[in-house]
Amino acid sequence: MIINDMGKDPALAADYLKLTGDELPDQNHDALLYEAAKAGLVPCLGLLSEQQKSDLLLGLELGSELNAGQLAQAESVPISLEFLQSMKGREHAFEMKFMEQILDVSGALGHKYPYGAKNLIQPVFEAFQTVHEVSRRIISGELDLRQGYDEVLKKRGLLLETIGFRRLSVSDNEQRALLRLLTMGRTADVQQAELFQQAFQDLDRENKDQLIMGLNIDGNANEKAVLPYYMPAVLSDVLETTKDSTEEEKRRALTSVMRYLARVLSSSSVMSPRSLTLDQVPEDQIMPEVPGIVIEHNMLKAREVLGDPDFKRNPEKLDELDLPPPQELIRRRTSQSIDSMSLR
Repeated sequence: MIINDMGKDPALAADYLKLTGDELPDQNHDALLYEAAKAGLVPCLGLLSEQQKSDLLLGLELGSELNAGQLAQAESVPISLEFLQSMKGREHAFEMKFMEQILDVSGALGHKYPYGAKNLIQPVFEAFQTVHEVSRRIISGELDLRQGYDEVLKKRGLLLETIGFRRLSVSDNEQRALLRLLTMGRTADVQQAELFQQAFQDLDRENKDQLIMGLNIDGNANEKAVLPYYMPAVLSDVLETTKDSTEEEKRRALTSVMRYLARVLSSSSVMSPRSLTLDQVPEDQIMPEVPGIVIEHNMLKAREVLGDPDFKRNPEKLDELDLPPPQELIRRRTSQSIDSMSLR
């Protein structure tokens, strides 16, 4: 916890370059800190025993691929959980990293409210509790990656079902896509769930199909899955922006954001032919297996339009916004070449 934010320090990249002659990859701060620690740029690690240091480094490596908050909000994709499968026998490293993430959430806003964990309210705690349970079951081999990921979606579906919303199944691609949207939207009441459902149904067929396909790609072999970074924040923004609007205006705005997400997903997503039935794919088009790729798009770009005073009146202007650039995320447990899959 003490060293975690070092990865956000822009001076770290300069220090790393000076020491190693190499530039740090453009990745998340856990990945940067992991590389810096391996290079010896975190001297306090020398105070730890070899086992403690090994656990800490493994936790940093885990954090570079798996973000508990992203999983809790269905922002990540199933292949992002892949690292957990290599942690059997190293559960202490997982627990230490998970505790750090809990403390990080708990301490947020501490500079404004130093009297308690203001952000760690019951729904947030329960979401992280689900992630912890799912992660341990993946580590033990009880669940595969899709099953573990879907446990998060099923918990959201059960929460909404118990308060009166319709039952949704992860076995149905359309319903599963809606569950991901509801989870990214942190939906906890029937009114918001029905708003999301109606906005989803208001999509034209092409965009709806793109959204359903993109939200159901796991990142398995021969696939490119999209991680829509900060999508929960964008959904929160549009709900806040339209909170005083009519129901129709709220739906139009939310549908517009879903269309933008569909465009982003379709720009980078690739579903493996093996995800289809074999009789749908000509034999000469079946690709040899290569590891899947995760492409991250920073969805905060949508704020360029959401912050426009005219957005509430004309949400369709989001259709004109350029897509955020793609960034391929490093999968450290992948040893095979992925050169055969182009980024675009």
